[in-house]
Order: sequence, then structure tokens, then C-alpha cells
Amino acid sequence: MLDVTDDTSGGRDAQFERSKPLKTALVFLVKRHGWIYLLILALWCGATGYVLTRDQVALPETGRKPQRPPHAALTLSPPPKSISYEVTSSTPSPITITYLDGEGQTQRFTGSAPWRAQITSRDIASAAGVTALSDGGTLTCRIVVDGSVADEKTQTGSTPSVICILNALQPSTRVQ
Repeated sequence: MLDVTDDTSGGRDAQFERSKPLKTALVFLVKRHGWIYLLILALWCGATGYVLTRDQVALPETGRKPQRPPHAALTLSPPPKSISYEVTSSTPSPITITYLDGEGQTQRFTGSAPWRAQITSRDIASAAGVTALSDGGTLTCRIVVDGSVADEKTQTGSTPSVICILNALQPSTRVQ
């Protein structure tokens, strides 16, 4: 005789037996710490209700596309600075002048005073400077940035020499 048994539940029973410790642990956690889940749910509901009923909360309006304010023009370089070197002397004797041009290169001039050179620079980290030597009298050098005197020196004697220096092209202030 052939023994036929229905073994369809055998696989499920084995699977149930393997997952039984996991289910037991989950049931234990929910029973023991169930208040935490209720607290989280209550906080979430409260926060949602607050956001939806609050007038000051910025929610998008329906049917209207938000518009951005126009952006200000972005400049990557500062505006150009107008730098003027000036040298004056009380005597007609020849003077020797050395100065930095707009590229930071040293330039030399020999002649009579008054003398003036104009350069333009956008580089705020560049230096500006002028030196002057004379055979006598009173000698004055001056650096003017955008119309304001940034540095000025005067010396009197038999061989006067003056040095005017501007370390960086920051907003013009008079240096003493």
C-alpha cells in the first residue's frame, strides 16, 4: 500500500520555527517600548499640523510661479584706481625720479620739476611708489589715488631725497 501524506505545511512550519525568535523579539520591543512609537507619531502629527496652519511658514502658492529678484552684477575685479605720482622741487636743478608703472615695472626719469605721471591699476595687491633725488633745495613727492592724497613726503637740504610708497590700493587714506 502506498502511504500518501500531505507535506505542504512542513515547509511553512520550518520557516515559522526559524522566524519565531525574531517575532518574539519584535513583540517584546513593541510591548515594552510602545510608548516611544506613539510619541514619535504624535510629534510628527503635531509638526505637520503646525506647518500647515501657520501663516508665516513659506509655502508655495498654487497657480503662480515663484519669481527670483534680479541678481546684482557680479564683478570679479575691483574698479580701476587712478594713481598719480607728483614730484616738485624748489630749485631748477635736475632731479632723478624712479617709479613703479601700472605693470609693477620700475621706470626712470631724469629732468626738471615739476614732474607728474598717471597710471591706472585694477590690482589691489600691487604696490605703487616713487623716489626722487635732487642737488639741493626742497623736494616733495606725492601719490594721489582717485583724487585723494595717499602719501606725501618733503625733504630740504643740499641733496634731498624723498620716497613715497603705497603698499596696496585700498580705499584712499592719507598716510602720515
